[in-house]
Amino acid sequence: CPSSPYLNRGIIDMPYTFISPNFLISNFRKNKKKNGLYFEVNSFNKIKNYYLKQRPLPKQFKELGMQLRFHNDDLESHIKKLVSSKYFIKYGGRVVRGNSFIEAISAECVCFLGYSDCFGKINLPDFCYYSNLDELLEKIKILENNDKKRLNIIEEQKIILNQIIRNVNLQFE
Repeated sequence: CPSSPYLNRGIIDMPYTFISPNFLISNFRKNKKKNGLYFEVNSFNKIKNYYLKQRPLPKQFKELGMQLRFHNDDLESHIKKLVSSKYFIKYGGRVVRGNSFIEAISAECVCFLGYSDCFGKINLPDFCYYSNLDELLEKIKILENNDKKRLNIIEEQKIILNQIIRNVNLQFE
């Protein structure tokens, strides 16, 4: 990904100030029953000024036999789905700033990001980047068969998250 003007300034959009702290704390606790894939698949219609689901997901995702969850604008529903998922996948649609990855790492999801899906470089472990559908599916299968590798990636992502948090300047308006 190219260098982000947002990340270079250390600015991160934090949309969860409207949710009760108790809700966040109780929902971001470790979920021992994590399963499934959480997708951020959206695009912006500039003419009508609304977000819409992009094309249907390829059938190969259903063939994995895992629950498929999708991002939406209901923040409480979004958080509940995110914390119960094993994997967070940015799959097509508009390019994002990266705050969704901060949320997903906090929820202990393994994040997958296409090389051109983000404004900035999020220093995810190399394993977490994919260039095509087949590569993404193969990586999910590898982690499903190797829980130790999946947990190691989660630990690497936590280190990255801590670095992002230490280097950010929060702005209050």
